[in-house]
Amino acid sequence: MSFIVKPSQLRDPAKPPTDLAARSLKNWYKNTNKQLQNYDYQLNYPPFYVPDVCYQVFHIHRYISLEQLQTIIAHIKSCRSFSIDMESDRYTHELALIQIHTIPSQLPGIVILLELFHLPLVDTILFQQIYSLVQLIFYSGNTLYSCGPLVAELEKARPYNLFSFPLALNYINLQRRFKPWIERTLPHSEECKSEHINSQPYRCDCIPHIGTKETWSLQKAVRYACNQFLDKSYTKSRWKKLLDPLYSTLPSPTLNNMTYYAIYDVLAVSYLRRPVLESWDLDQLKEATVASLLTVPLFTFGELEDISDDDINGTEQTSTLNLIHEPQIADELIIHADDLNLLSDEPTVLPSIPTQLLLTKVKSHSRRSIQSRTKRNKTRNSTRRLFRYRHAIRRDLYHKFPMFMVKMILKKLNIQFVHVTRDVNELLIVIKNKHLREQYEETIPMNYFDRDHYIHAKQLLK
Repeated sequence: MSFIVKPSQLRDPAKPPTDLAARSLKNWYKNTNKQLQNYDYQLNYPPFYVPDVCYQVFHIHRYISLEQLQTIIAHIKSCRSFSIDMESDRYTHELALIQIHTIPSQLPGIVILLELFHLPLVDTILFQQIYSLVQLIFYSGNTLYSCGPLVAELEKARPYNLFSFPLALNYINLQRRFKPWIERTLPHSEECKSEHINSQPYRCDCIPHIGTKETWSLQKAVRYACNQFLDKSYTKSRWKKLLDPLYSTLPSPTLNNMTYYAIYDVLAVSYLRRPVLESWDLDQLKEATVASLLTVPLFTFGELEDISDDDINGTEQTSTLNLIHEPQIADELIIHADDLNLLSDEPTVLPSIPTQLLLTKVKSHSRRSIQSRTKRNKTRNSTRRLFRYRHAIRRDLYHKFPMFMVKMILKKLNIQFVHVTRDVNELLIVIKNKHLREQYEETIPMNYFDRDHYIHAKQLLK
């Protein structure tokens, strides 16, 4: 799924804002070029797609049940490989979301969306279970895959008390491995070959970053390796918001696009893992099935790591991480700590997928026309408008109570509302579903927005 950008929404690099400082203007040009590149890829390549049956999505936050956590933990105990990605909030730049994809021996895997700003209190049983789940994944006996320096990003997670620092990780930075693999795998054009046949190293227009120390973005990696489009429109989003559709107050289109972005960003890391580490050619990648790309093969990758390290560095290196005393953090670490006895051989409880489905190649979605999407959205919005107040809570409202004060009170009560409005002398609090409405009916007193509470709230704001 990808977010369709209209040409009218694109920035024009020839018309930058006139009131920006030098640094802000530089960032404006950088973001504009990224937006234009994203739009160009969107027009010319089919979207990157993995069938929904190949994975299950779990949101981890304070509303998750212990039964769901036990299901996830049972599955994690049967896995030894995981892909990791992270997102920071657009405005605060704080780490807000960790995406984890399990790489099992048999599909489906699990995509975990760990919503850091919505975790339960530290002293609860639920938090202890989430902590145990994180420790199982980041156990030094597992192999973690990322597109970028994983350890530096995890440093931002210190305030959430989910990790034990300094970390002992066995992880592979695919961004570092991808560059030498694609440069020796991707064919040059005939014109390029004749021009550079006796020139090494060299810059090349048909292969970005060749002859430089620049790294490949995940979007470019998917574009050149798979000839598919990985949408990055929602990179800068309000990731502090709750993403679980049962509890989120985000508009449905925004929520869906953010969720799909988070899922596909981490799936792309798993998708490229085997081709890069096993030095596949592009024909092998093109003919590969979903099952072969998103599962663990019969052999282990431990035998491949030394070969890949030799290709990149010429020597085998082992680095030790101490985040407190070592300011220079290596991009790739292979560290073995004492066994934690956290893992067992319990089989996954997730249902398996028919072999016939997994042996089929990935096909991209067909695209609707702009007119068709407009008509569909108009019909859908009209239908939603009819049922806007289906799950609403009514309370008497003092006529001087402003809406900003009402919303502030509801947020203090942890009420996940969709919409708040005034109906003469009543307050309408629109809730997402029937279950939450029944729960909040008992939480919000009938007289909570009367004159006395208005005076009290006004005094608190002074």
